[in-house]
Amino acid sequence: ADQTEPDISPDGTSIVFQTDAYGDFDIMTIDPLTLNQERLTELDSQETQANWSPDGTQIAYLSDQDGDFEIYVMKSNGSEKTQLTHNYTYEASPTWSPDGEKIAFLSKRGSHFQIFTLNVLTGDEDQITDRQSTVHSPAWSPDGKQIAYIEENSNGSQVNVLDIEKDITYLLENDFYKYAGLTWVDH
Repeated sequence: ADQTEPDISPDGTSIVFQTDAYGDFDIMTIDPLTLNQERLTELDSQETQANWSPDGTQIAYLSDQDGDFEIYVMKSNGSEKTQLTHNYTYEASPTWSPDGEKIAFLSKRGSHFQIFTLNVLTGDEDQITDRQSTVHSPAWSPDGKQIAYIEENSNGSQVNVLDIEKDITYLLENDFYKYAGLTWVDH
């Protein structure tokens, strides 16, 4: 069975991951000390790309149970599953903001994937990139004021940083390996 896309809980006591051990991909957790596993999703659909909330109480993930991949959240024990996006496009890469109020994600509502943010409490969505090419791998800055992402264009891959409040995008790096993910380091 494939067990991929691990994410360590903020307190380090659990790892959430996706597995196809039961046929379709499901979300599971494992305690790294005891190796006890718990299956959090048991649907006849794909559940993938799980991501812990900053306080460790919730998990954002993707599910195609309505026919296309949408963003869902559930409690860390697998209860209270709630669908957050409702459209007919492919969503991907749910990533919590540092304060836990928003989730950045990818959506292909035009010809290219772009980054949107979703307010977890109100459900309000904002498209925050409008590039002429596909973007992916959104990563919040530790203060939640910027999002770094990779853009694929005719010149290859580049890393951009979007200042969300000022709506200004900065080029950070050209010729970036296109399949790499991004992580902010606060030092």
